[in-house]
Amino acid sequence: MKYQVLVLLVAILLPNIGMGELTYTSDEDTYYNPEREGLNTGESMPTNEEQEIEYNAEDNEIPATEEPKAEELYYNEPAQSMDSVQLASESFQCTCTGKGGKTLGKSCQDIKKNFPNSKSGIYTLLVNGRLVRKYCVMETLCGSDAGWTRLVHFDAQIEKTCPNELKLVVTKQRIHCARKPSVRRSCASVPVPSDGIKYNKICGRVSGYQFYSTDGYRDGIAVTRGPLQALVWSFISGFSENHNHCPCSLNGHEPPSDIGEYNFCESGFRNWGYPNNHYKKYAIEDPLWDGKGCHGRETKCCNKEGQRKYMPFFLRETDVTSENLAVRICCDESTDNENVSIGSYEIYVQ
Repeated sequence: MKYQVLVLLVAILLPNIGMGELTYTSDEDTYYNPEREGLNTGESMPTNEEQEIEYNAEDNEIPATEEPKAEELYYNEPAQSMDSVQLASESFQCTCTGKGGKTLGKSCQDIKKNFPNSKSGIYTLLVNGRLVRKYCVMETLCGSDAGWTRLVHFDAQIEKTCPNELKLVVTKQRIHCARKPSVRRSCASVPVPSDGIKYNKICGRVSGYQFYSTDGYRDGIAVTRGPLQALVWSFISGFSENHNHCPCSLNGHEPPSDIGEYNFCESGFRNWGYPNNHYKKYAIEDPLWDGKGCHGRETKCCNKEGQRKYMPFFLRETDVTSENLAVRICCDESTDNENVSIGSYEIYVQ
């Protein structure tokens, strides 16, 4: 009788007992994932193309780096295990840790200072209580190996698109980005957020192309800082190599005081006057501001001296700030007569 009652109870209760889901946890699933913890990571994971970018050592002493692994690059602090991310103080003291004691820094410079053997790659930083992912260059750049935080890297040929503020142009299979059509002078500004990262040095480079009759410092690209658009660096497009208005060229024009020495200047056209060799065209064969292809009156413009010593990279120091940056294209005539396009740009701070 007892046996029959037991069988009856099992038959009644069994359908109401949830079997649950079978789960499997591998070692790969145990690393700290900020998104899994419900924290704001700020910047999305770079694409494969971005991870695979290699620097040319001939350009600026940056050796090619290994492609970062899918895991974030952290540094383990012994005997530390915290389920939440905490910022112990304004300075990095190896107490900013995530799950499993994985240390977070506030900038790439912060990490390099405390972990000198750090390699270039993608790191998760803790900035003002928010997690952001940034690529860190730990090798020498602009004369410093103290750790550079990359704010932006854009290459139109790789992205095959342009920022919303610019127009996509294809010339001889080369993709670049220019001002949108305008019948008068105009500027187009592309924002470069700092994500709250503090810095007092800005290093970067811009490559671009001349369209038709640009003629000096009012035509080109500028990197600016803050809401007042304080000039960081000016990239000027000259008229032609032998009829040049560049400050660095023979008998060149003196730039305004706000530009001063903080500029690169070059023309994409060899000569002016040959029939239709540049009429309404982009000088796609000679990219601007790459430290190459300077001839005639502008020969000195490729000399790596003074403020051009890191060319094609620029270096500008400023007061400590976390202001956002911007990349601006400006010309003082219509796009039918003058334009400057962007092929690529990259900006780092320290």
